[in-house]
Amino acid sequence: AGIQMTSSSNNQILDNQCLANDTGIRLIASDGNRLADNIVFANATGVVVSGGSDQNEFTGNIVYHPNTKQAFTLELASGNRLIRNGIADCEIGVFVSAQATANVIEANTIVDGGYGISLSGSQNRIEGNLLAQLSRGLLFPESYGRSTATGNDVVNNVLTGNGSHLYVNLDSKANRFARNAFCEVASTSVLDYGAGNTWTIDGVGNFWQGTPVIDHDGNGIGESAVTVYPSTAQDTAPLAALDVATAGFGVAGAMGVDTITIV
Repeated sequence: AGIQMTSSSNNQILDNQCLANDTGIRLIASDGNRLADNIVFANATGVVVSGGSDQNEFTGNIVYHPNTKQAFTLELASGNRLIRNGIADCEIGVFVSAQATANVIEANTIVDGGYGISLSGSQNRIEGNLLAQLSRGLLFPESYGRSTATGNDVVNNVLTGNGSHLYVNLDSKANRFARNAFCEVASTSVLDYGAGNTWTIDGVGNFWQGTPVIDHDGNGIGESAVTVYPSTAQDTAPLAALDVATAGFGVAGAMGVDTITIV
């Protein structure tokens, strides 16, 4: 590894370049560390968090190269935060194993690769990410009964230009999806094979570009449901339009919004 931390906590790892290693950065049984503004380039695996590493924060890091299998790997890990990182050209942007729980993956830009996020864990929050130009944006991979992905919140993400946007496996339940923008939606763009997954939170559903939505009262919420196949789950409050200013455009979406007057 370019940098390895074992049973090492409360450190700051800032502004490094980890180039052409087997693993760029590896944390094992290490808690409360902050890793920011590092460049992780041309490693077989970018960043690995394992061995019960909890409450670490990764922000502003850049991981890229087509030889990188997984940009970020969360194995046995809980309460970690991946915020405003840039990921490109990797086979998998963020891999969340079945033993990874209660992690936050927020405002990341993941583009031009295989799978954007592969999610097998539970109680994780996937929010405000841009998943674009990928073979598949967000994948709940088949576990064949070995594990169940449950209680994940997937909110306010933008998925665009992907071969398919979202695949939810048979072994998933009670996951929640809302305020996501599914652009250029086709019949196979979003598939839910799970049980009891929810597509509306607090009366707000998702934006399905290309799907007609009737909004008689002009409140931005459609009056008729969108059916998600093959589970036939219902998005009971689909969004009639996309609010660009508040959409989850990854790193750019985490920046401040202001009004500028040009005279």
